[in-house]
Amino acid sequence: MSQSTAPKWYIGILLLIVAIAFLLFGAFPMQMNWGMYGLALTQIGLLLIALAAPWLCKWKLKEVMPIKKVTGKHFFGTLILYCATFIVVNTVTMIIAYFFPGMLEVSSALGSFFVTVPFFVALIIVAVLPGICEEVLFRGVILHTMRKFKSQLAVMLIVAVIFGLFHLDVYRFLPTAIIGFVLTYLMIKTENFLLPVFYHFLNNAVSLSAGYSAFSNSAEVEATAEIGLEFIGVYLILATLTPGLYYFAGRLLNPERKNKKDKFVAIALAVLLFVLGMGIFAHSIDTGVTIMSFTQGESVDNNTQPVMHDVVVDKAGIYELFVGVEHEAGVIITEANFMDQTGLSIFNPDSGTEFNANKGPVYLEKGIYMIEFNFDGGTSEPVDVQFAFTLRRIGGF
Repeated sequence: MSQSTAPKWYIGILLLIVAIAFLLFGAFPMQMNWGMYGLALTQIGLLLIALAAPWLCKWKLKEVMPIKKVTGKHFFGTLILYCATFIVVNTVTMIIAYFFPGMLEVSSALGSFFVTVPFFVALIIVAVLPGICEEVLFRGVILHTMRKFKSQLAVMLIVAVIFGLFHLDVYRFLPTAIIGFVLTYLMIKTENFLLPVFYHFLNNAVSLSAGYSAFSNSAEVEATAEIGLEFIGVYLILATLTPGLYYFAGRLLNPERKNKKDKFVAIALAVLLFVLGMGIFAHSIDTGVTIMSFTQGESVDNNTQPVMHDVVVDKAGIYELFVGVEHEAGVIITEANFMDQTGLSIFNPDSGTEFNANKGPVYLEKGIYMIEFNFDGGTSEPVDVQFAFTLRRIGGF
């Protein structure tokens, strides 16, 4: 009878390479052709890849993925750990989206993709299957190949980076790596495979529920909102809770650790986050300044040429736009259009005889923009029209 192969770190790296190759050349085409059901097949494929290593190396599954009875302390510790990491990940996501607004388009595309099937089907594909299949791969087999490393912190960091790279998304790398770090910590400290599976399911189920609520009314939602600096300040203030939550989660999950310094470190981090959040929030309020504002009256008919104004943005940042129109008589249709210098429309609210509309926060680069008012109607008699426009910077360095 042949002997088993000892777990080696390079086996885990090789497994990651095989999994990424499968994503690129197998999973993506399946998802393009079969949508969410292709995603389900992707997860099953990852599970088969993961299980191939223990089978070929003759490892015992109970050693690769130890399963124990879940204690009350471990269950509530996992919930608290999830709550803390939920805040951290959302804060980091907000910061990334502030500097790289393209992240919002990625999130919008994912949300639109998920709602193409009924919610309970999506729940199985997005939460149940990854909670099992991806955990077998990462917190099971790949983590098992890293067990020879003496430093638990090094192992958690390595598996976190691997988990982030696996998702093949530069915008989501850091948030995903943070989750991967926490899941690996959970597995190492409890030696119970059920807990990272539960955490992974909970994380994906909550995200799916939130996304489904936002996207279920439309198969395609345009990601027009931008992240304002004040939102980052608010999230950092909220993140003040996380050091305490992590402290209590650690006491429940790892009771043998009794370092008195942990409490003081948690307090210091909470104070630092609060001061940083308040500072950023105050800065975002202080930088609020009106770049351009006007109210103009015109006597127009159905032959009136468009009224145009150049808008000079001398500083890149987060802005708020307001457009308002009032008519003497409801016969002239007015359309407002805020455009960049290439003619690309940034804000084009529904036209009408009278309306007020605003957009923000929206990120604008430094440059020259234009606000244009067009008039159309069924009368050649002059009609008095009042229209207004305001551009205000609400955040930026």
